[in-house]
Amino acid sequence: MGKSLIRIVESVKEELSHYKLTDDFPITDEYLADKADDVRASLIREAYKNKKIDEKYYQQMCCIEIECAKPGCDVNGVNIPMDYVVWYADLPTLVQDIGWDDIKYFGLMGFIQDFDRKSMGNWINIEGNVWTGLKPAYTIIGNRAYFKNLPTSGITFLCLVAILYKPTTACNYQVDDEYPVPSDMTLQMLMKKDILSTGFIPLPDKIHDGKAPDITDMNPGKKR
Repeated sequence: MGKSLIRIVESVKEELSHYKLTDDFPITDEYLADKADDVRASLIREAYKNKKIDEKYYQQMCCIEIECAKPGCDVNGVNIPMDYVVWYADLPTLVQDIGWDDIKYFGLMGFIQDFDRKSMGNWINIEGNVWTGLKPAYTIIGNRAYFKNLPTSGITFLCLVAILYKPTTACNYQVDDEYPVPSDMTLQMLMKKDILSTGFIPLPDKIHDGKAPDITDMNPGKKR
């Protein structure tokens, strides 16, 4: 069983305490949580290059809500509705630069039907394909998925298995959930290495006054 993000942050703080950091240490829990997300994303991109993305990076969410919008056009201050509707769902931010490996499944509850993912051009022209023209399909623009051929207009939620940039933004996230990474020990080591490699290693504060030591004292290579 892996650690939650809270426990990972606490562990890194404990490891950094061996560097005799004081109560003036400016790195916050929020900073360390963001650092965990950044390092994890870098590991995922490297794994993608090597074609070895571990399944532990993926999260399962069966709470992606489907929305319906009826587009309109304002003419002289009057909204004229179009004669069609658009089905869409807003998604958490996915890890970029890993192609379509960012999503493993997106479809009906119970994992009984995975919708076809299309490029924008193919999604627009899907009706012209005699083989897939009637199959449920989606395309992603930014953080929004657009759908065609949904099996029923009564669908409220879909299941998504994907790699999120910030795992805590999953719609079903709980604070004690396991952080989705193959090795939390490796993640912690890289987080600590990344923080310390900047040369920002605070020296012991002689006066515990709640103020960070002078940055020129923190980086021996910087002269006054």
